[in-house]
Amino acid sequence: MRRGMLMLFLVLGGLLSNGAALGQYIYIDTDGDGVSTAVDRLRMGGPTLLDIWLRTDQNRDGSKATPIGEPAKELSMFSYELALRATKGKVQWGEYVNQMPTMNFEFRTDRTAEYFYTGYAGETALSPGRYKLGTLSVTVQSGNPRIEFVATGPLFPPIETSIGSVCKGRDGDHTLKFTEDATGAGPARIGSSGDWSGADGVTSALRLGEAPPEYAGTVSRPDGVAPNPFNPRGLITFSLRSGGLVRVTVFDTNGRLVRVLVPRQALAAGSHTIPFDGRDRNGKRIGSGVYFYRVERTEGAITGRFVILK
Repeated sequence: MRRGMLMLFLVLGGLLSNGAALGQYIYIDTDGDGVSTAVDRLRMGGPTLLDIWLRTDQNRDGSKATPIGEPAKELSMFSYELALRATKGKVQWGEYVNQMPTMNFEFRTDRTAEYFYTGYAGETALSPGRYKLGTLSVTVQSGNPRIEFVATGPLFPPIETSIGSVCKGRDGDHTLKFTEDATGAGPARIGSSGDWSGADGVTSALRLGEAPPEYAGTVSRPDGVAPNPFNPRGLITFSLRSGGLVRVTVFDTNGRLVRVLVPRQALAAGSHTIPFDGRDRNGKRIGSGVYFYRVERTEGAITGRFVILK
């Protein structure tokens, strides 16, 4: 029935086209900045909100996602399905909120101890772009779990991670299927691996208040904050061994993004001091408590902490 409805949408819209699809990139963001980075982790001691994003305009490596055989055509989307699996620990799958206003027909939503599945469709074919599909609440119950996208899972009817598109895909059913086998993606025989493979899940969990791991690289060290505690303003100082693009963010003990202080800006080698006025990205004063700042480079990152008292 689900496949029949998808084909009906296509026929009614006169949207049939030829060619398989190459690309797309699906990923999980937990700190609210809309991208996948090392900061995006599950949290211990409470629920983590997973924002699930999909790019239909580019692949995971940043190259353009195009329909194979018809590079001039747009890689559109009128439905999505996603299947997630938790490994190396147990989680409780919470509420899922669909964030796609043009897709208000729910296929169904299923949960097992290991798997989560949901899917939505609409009658409007969306142009290539970056889309926030939905938000899923997840609570760690035991172990150090990781959550990853999977092609399918042991639910019936069979589930899959996919999008509905005006492009036919390798199976000719206008469903562009995700595969965990990157070597099998793209045009090939019917019944083999899927159409695209780019995905980033959540690799591991952090305990409440723990900062993301530090990496050796051209960011040398945090030099400190002054005053500490902030009340509520203060200065964050760090040193760079070499110049380059730098991103500086502030986040809370649950790992949620509070503020982007430096959005990928070129800085020279040496010591740098960044002011923080104690406000979040919406301009509101943040509460008293422990916060972390993170200085990111392509080669690595460092994390420091400070306290706000008011």
